[in-house]
Amino acid sequence: MGQVGGRARHPDLKRQAQAFEKNTDTQLSMKEFANLEEQIAFEYPRVASVRESVLIADNRLPDTPIVYANDAFERMTKYPKEHILGRNCRFLQGPLTDRKVVAQVRKAVDEGRPLHVELLNYRADNVPFWNTFLMLPIHKHGKKSGKVEFFIAVQQDVSVLKGLCKEVDKWSAPEVCMWLEKRDLGFAVSRFLEARVEGGKLLMITDHDLSELGFETGERERVLAAIRDDFDKGLYRHIPATEKKAGERKRKFEPDVQSCTEYDVDSEDTFEASEHWGTSELGICNPTHVTIKCTYSTRMPIVFLLPCTVSAQSMLQQLTERVGRNYTVSFLDEDDDAHPLRTADDLQTALTLADNGTLRLELTDPQSGIAPDAAAALACVGAPVVYVDAFGLIVYANAAANTFLRTSSLDETAADCWFPPSPHHVAVHQLVGRVTILPVTRADGSIKKCRVQVALASLGLAVVTFYSIRA
Repeated sequence: MGQVGGRARHPDLKRQAQAFEKNTDTQLSMKEFANLEEQIAFEYPRVASVRESVLIADNRLPDTPIVYANDAFERMTKYPKEHILGRNCRFLQGPLTDRKVVAQVRKAVDEGRPLHVELLNYRADNVPFWNTFLMLPIHKHGKKSGKVEFFIAVQQDVSVLKGLCKEVDKWSAPEVCMWLEKRDLGFAVSRFLEARVEGGKLLMITDHDLSELGFETGERERVLAAIRDDFDKGLYRHIPATEKKAGERKRKFEPDVQSCTEYDVDSEDTFEASEHWGTSELGICNPTHVTIKCTYSTRMPIVFLLPCTVSAQSMLQQLTERVGRNYTVSFLDEDDDAHPLRTADDLQTALTLADNGTLRLELTDPQSGIAPDAAAALACVGAPVVYVDAFGLIVYANAAANTFLRTSSLDETAADCWFPPSPHHVAVHQLVGRVTILPVTRADGSIKKCRVQVALASLGLAVVTFYSIRA
């Protein structure tokens, strides 16, 4: 969290305070936040030295909303701060999060108790991760007991320690998804998780199985190649099916153990006893990737990882694939001033400013349209087809889509306005790989129930096809 309560202020404090001012649910002034820093240092001086993800929630307000998140939280969860301020942290939970442990956390909050928690959480891209965190109560300024005004949570992604060191056939479904993400197969995570593909099934999966899950030919080839490369070459431990004991019963699916334990705030060595606290090798600090945070106009920012490179051209190409189209790219300095990102020197300056943290980019002047041959082919298609970038904005729509959605032009239209409200900032990309029946709101305000199919043209470019439902 930086120097909490010391003379050196957290480098993110200015930007964070500006975010507080814009959030009507959690308005902390600079003075209130400075007092909070001092109180944290007074109650928990060892917290000042940690480099992990940090959240602070206001217990004085209904539902204990988040009022502070550091850059490390963005890197760990891929959620931009703008998305989470003012919300309860339950948005990190998912279908396999242990509800009993969640209830214990809620009880500790109600009682104002510290807690050490290990829980399965989910990033913004639906990739699960093992999150261990210390939840500590913050009392009234100058006191160490009484009414709890805030909670601070110091978090760490311990997936590397907990999951993938086991034999592959003992991996849970979330751990299979962690492996997919590690192999840059994030497009497969949602469908694998929905199908509860565990380690044993992963080792036996076939092209036909992947086709049944809705994967295209190229996607299936990438998944199968990764399985061959990692498991046939012995990069992960597993027991071949031919060596398993005869009559061995199939293991019932259960998520790995998630737990809560009491935390003794008076112990001098409790915090240091957890070896992973303060280390840079785990979770959020990845030496082979850089964390990117992109903003465009008033759209919700997006956070993702890109492989490290010294080539500006390579970085821009990767960025285009990730966001779904070409933008003019600038990097932001400490004062939020924008500077063009064009050359290797520009990139080096930007990375130096990021200082192994988050590289903040501002995107402008989006390029509309898709490849001419693809546009020509889609112009003849009778079904409405729309291409949507990672910000949820229309890149291209064929004539049938303009007619169906009752608009003359869909360029720069926000696609998420068609669908019911979503907990995620871009509803369209949450539907990738699915055919879903949804009520679609058209430009004239009419609502049409139809089948919506969403696929990926590239990592950040979704293809949406609408099919009418006959009465």
